[in-house]
Amino acid sequence: MQTSTQTAGVRAPKAGNASEARPLIEDHALIGDMRTAALVTKGGTIDWLCLPDFDSDACFAALVGTNDNGRWTIAPTVPVTEVRRRYRKDTLILETDFITAKGTVRLIDFMPLRKGRQYSVVCRIIRCIDGTVPVRSELSPRLAFGRAVPGVTRADGSTKMYAGPDALFLRGGPDGGAAPHYGGTGLDASLLAIPMMGFLPATDPRVVGTVAALERELLQDGLLLRFKPEADVDGLVGDEGVFLACSFWLAITYKMMGREEDARRVFERAASTGNDLGLLAEEYDPKLQRQLGNFPQAFSHFALVNAALTLGKR
Repeated sequence: MQTSTQTAGVRAPKAGNASEARPLIEDHALIGDMRTAALVTKGGTIDWLCLPDFDSDACFAALVGTNDNGRWTIAPTVPVTEVRRRYRKDTLILETDFITAKGTVRLIDFMPLRKGRQYSVVCRIIRCIDGTVPVRSELSPRLAFGRAVPGVTRADGSTKMYAGPDALFLRGGPDGGAAPHYGGTGLDASLLAIPMMGFLPATDPRVVGTVAALERELLQDGLLLRFKPEADVDGLVGDEGVFLACSFWLAITYKMMGREEDARRVFERAASTGNDLGLLAEEYDPKLQRQLGNFPQAFSHFALVNAALTLGKR
């Protein structure tokens, strides 16, 4: 297969995240290791990947469904004015340049040949070419052809995402590999994924500062809001219950920071919101002491189990 070093200009997305618009099939690029392959949109999203082989189940299947069927997006959070793509000469190493008013960042995607390994590796590297550009990474695998929401835990320095016999492992790399996003107009407790997924150590000053801000702005009666409801955040206004998974994430982060007592206190507070059978809802209203949202919510229980396993480690 021959590849071209010529830069390919493509239509720029509308203002906002580079991956907002639903991609056309012709907007995809292909990377692979001769055993399987991934499709990457011009917006920086892997929306199709079967592992470990071409004929295996897909772990990213948003291409044939919705975003809820699994994808991995790395892209600027500011408006993108132009996207340029190319393969490095005689390779399937894909380079995608996102050009914005604040600067340019380059996303490098490839899958190295296995060379005796029994598994594939997807490498995603983000580099700033000029200026300062905020970037967001959103990883949401769905195993079993987009049907199974995986559990998440730490394993040997990696983040393990598993469902039944299938598992993916995420390992952060140096110098901007899968860089997270710190900016935005509102504080969001999902930033706790940064230390939990290994992007930064829990003791990194940026993580410590983020946790302090979450405690200051989103902690209510010992439980953590996902964000403060505002018109510019998910279109929501008014009161919002605490998102229980976030409190368990906070307990995990406290443990990773060495704040053992705080970790146990938050964990026990969140676990106490369950009903007489210990079942948890999606949210909880501390004022009314009532469960809210979907019930029982698997996401809350996954977070509880992961937090319990983390707190149980010495």
